[in-house]
Amino acid sequence: MKKSVSVQLKSLFASRDWKIAWIIMLSYASISFLYVFWNFRGVDVSAWVDANESVCYSMTHPLYNAFLFLYPFVIVLPFSTSYLDDYNNQLLPAYLSRISRKSYYYSKLIACFIGVFLTVGIPLVYNTLLCNLLLPHSGYSYSLGGWQSKYFSQMLLGQTIISDTFFAKLPFLRLFLTNRLLYNLLYVGFYSGYAALLATLVAAISFRWKPKKIVLFFPLFVVLYLLRVIDSFLLNLAAVGSVSYYFSLNLDSYFAPSYGAVAGWFPPFFLFVTIVLLFAIIRLSRWGIAHDLESLQ
Repeated sequence: MKKSVSVQLKSLFASRDWKIAWIIMLSYASISFLYVFWNFRGVDVSAWVDANESVCYSMTHPLYNAFLFLYPFVIVLPFSTSYLDDYNNQLLPAYLSRISRKSYYYSKLIACFIGVFLTVGIPLVYNTLLCNLLLPHSGYSYSLGGWQSKYFSQMLLGQTIISDTFFAKLPFLRLFLTNRLLYNLLYVGFYSGYAALLATLVAAISFRWKPKKIVLFFPLFVVLYLLRVIDSFLLNLAAVGSVSYYFSLNLDSYFAPSYGAVAGWFPPFFLFVTIVLLFAIIRLSRWGIAHDLESLQ
C-alpha cells in the first residue's frame, strides 16, 4: 500500500492540474494580503484591522466570498479526476496487473486527500504568517471593532445573537483569547482537512459515475451554494421568530474563523455530515473495487 500511495503522490505532484491548483491558491493568498494594504492605504496604522483577522480565510475578510466561489473548483483540480484519466486511457488493466484492487483504489483516495490538504493548507499557512509578520496587531476587528468596544465580550459570548441557538459563544474561545495565531492555524487545519475530504468524495464518486471530467467540478459548488442559500433563509426566519431554534447549515461557517460568534454553530450537525461523507467514500470505494473492470470488458 505504501509503495502504491507513493506512486500516486508522484503522479499527483508531477501533474499539470496540481500545479495549476497550487498557483491559484498561492495567488489568492498573496492577493488577499496585498488587498489589505491597498484597502487601508492612507489610514493610521492603529486603525488597521488586526493581522490575525486579515487572513484570507477569515469569514470577515472582504475577499472571503471570492474564496467561497473559488475553492470548490480548485480542490477538485489536483487529483479528484485522476481515476477518470486512468479509465479513459484504458490503464486500469495495466495498473491492476501490478497491484491489488484495494491498493489501487485506496491509494488514489489517500493521495487525493494528502494532495488537496497540502494544496489548501500551505498557502493558507503562508498567508497567516505573512499577515502576522507584516501587519499590525492592532486589536481592531471588522465585526467587533476594537478591544475596547463595549460589545466585544457580548459578541464573543454570543449574547448579541437575535435568535435562539444551541451553541452561541465563539468556538475555542479560550484559545482565541490566549493565542490568536494558534487559533488561526487550528482553523487552517480544519479547512484543509474539510477541503481534502470533499475532494476525496468527488474522487470516490468517479469510481461509480464516470461522466466527462468537467462535470465533476460542479457538484460541490452547487451543493455548498444551496446550503448557504437555505441557511440564509432559515436565519432570516429565526430572526423574526418564525422558527424556535436555528443552527447553521452553511458548512463553511464551521471551518473558517469568525471573530464574532458563529450564530448557529452546531457540532452534532458537523459530526453527522462528516460521518455521511466518510460512509459515502467507503461505499463508493468498495463498489469500485468490486466492479472496476466490468465496463472495460
